[in-house]
Amino acid sequence: MWLQVVVPPGTSGYGYDDMGITFGAGNTPRNGTAFMGWARLHNPYDYVELHLTNGSTFGLTSVQLADPVNPSLSPVSISFIGYPAVGSAVTNTFTTPGPGPSTFTAYTFNTQFASGLSRVDILAPRWAMDNLAFTVPEPGTGALVGLGLLAFAMRKRGAGAHCVKPAPSRPRTPSAGLHCH
Repeated sequence: MWLQVVVPPGTSGYGYDDMGITFGAGNTPRNGTAFMGWARLHNPYDYVELHLTNGSTFGLTSVQLADPVNPSLSPVSISFIGYPAVGSAVTNTFTTPGPGPSTFTAYTFNTQFASGLSRVDILAPRWAMDNLAFTVPEPGTGALVGLGLLAFAMRKRGAGAHCVKPAPSRPRTPSAGLHCH
């Protein structure tokens, strides 16, 4: 999966923001494993986009989110906008709990995010994200049948080959053996 910061056209004068991977340090949430953090500091228009590196479609099932600032000063709304390969955009917005200790909370995506997405944009002023669970489609029945038929044809073709053993009167050389056609 590829995550990248997107700076919309015409907004480059603001600069851009970066993502970071951390185990939690200073005033950030801690959960014992590495997680990704994002804070929009320089460009009020940039956001994070995710997609598969091979261009295939995928689905999102769940994610753990937190305010990257600990203690959290206010709830943070984090919108995931999915773009299906076919159809119109779908949205899930999750809101972190708000004032108090910032801890990761598990959220589940609705069924519109289950499959067929070509990319997802994450829009929020800041977020900390861990354990993003995604799915990739299994090969379809037609593809599996096609592969099976191809394997069967290759096996049959291989079985049709005939091998000839050299005549016993010929002298044996290191290259002598079975000759298959």
